Amino acid sequence: KQGQTGRIVKVGGEGQLRRHFLDMGLIQGTDIQYIKAAPMGDPIEYKIWGYELTLRKDDAKCIDIELQENKKKKKENAALAIVKGLIPWKGDSVGEIIRKIVFLVSIVALCVAVLIIIDKYMFEPERQRNEYQSSILQLGNHEPTAEEIAELPEKAINTEYAPFYAINNDFVGWLSIKGINVNYPVVQGKNNTDYLEKDFYGNYSKNGTIFADYENEFKNTGETSANTILYGHNLRTENFFAEITEYRRVDLDKSLEFLKEHPVIEFNTLYEKAKYKIFSVMLINTREEYGDVFNYPALLNFANRDEFNYFTSECLDRSEFFTGVDM
Repeated sequence: KQGQTGRIVKVGGEGQLRRHFLDMGLIQGTDIQYIKAAPMGDPIEYKIWGYELTLRKDDAKCIDIELQENKKKKKENAALAIVKGLIPWKGDSVGEIIRKIVFLVSIVALCVAVLIIIDKYMFEPERQRNEYQSSILQLGNHEPTAEEIAELPEKAINTEYAPFYAINNDFVGWLSIKGINVNYPVVQGKNNTDYLEKDFYGNYSKNGTIFADYENEFKNTGETSANTILYGHNLRTENFFAEITEYRRVDLDKSLEFLKEHPVIEFNTLYEKAKYKIFSVMLINTREEYGDVFNYPALLNFANRDEFNYFTSECLDRSEFFTGVDM
């Protein structure tokens, strides 16, 4: 029909005739449009490659053209065949209908399982983080009651932490670094595994809680172990100790810039408030099978100046850069 378009799927003819077709642009895969035919039906005029081409009727028979509407019908038929193969259809046998239903139920179950896994590993940690931080913030904004203050250990002076101690007697202090997402309560368990997968409230949580080494001392005189060790997970949700890795980047200049912006760690116990300057940033190992060992937990208190000098020199030797902090 006039104006109808199609695509060349095969070019016939032999020898010079076929070469003549190809020279005129009649190539397989090329779009072609029917313009008109002479009053007697011969010759026939087409449009191809933007110009008009006239072919004798016999020559035109050598060119196989797939009409666009036929192609569309093929696509529609293929789509219909897929649909009929997946869902129960009129004329299906009982066995075929059961097979299709089982298949569809399996697909739905698989999709639900994938969504559950995605939620568990991508969104649930974020929800837990937000809920945890929200609850801690609300607890921090809570004005301590006389009963909560009365429950504090003897000589405790930082009464603002009374609500935390009232909920969990393992509470020993509060850790914060100004300007980054480190602002959490610190607990101390009976060992160094109690709070690896337990939150401040004692509930199971892969995020765990920031906790002090179980052998650290927090005396009611305000004294603490000379080497106070705080442990925390480095989580992809960017809470707990995730952001302190910014002190040790591949780009040394960025690490130093981060240190300049956040040079102080504040750790308040029930008995005192203290600020610490960062004098060393290092990645260390305590197990021989993984290389050079620095058993930093072995020295929680220093018996003399020599032990102190040994410990600080080990830290400085392993530091990623010189901080300039006076020891």
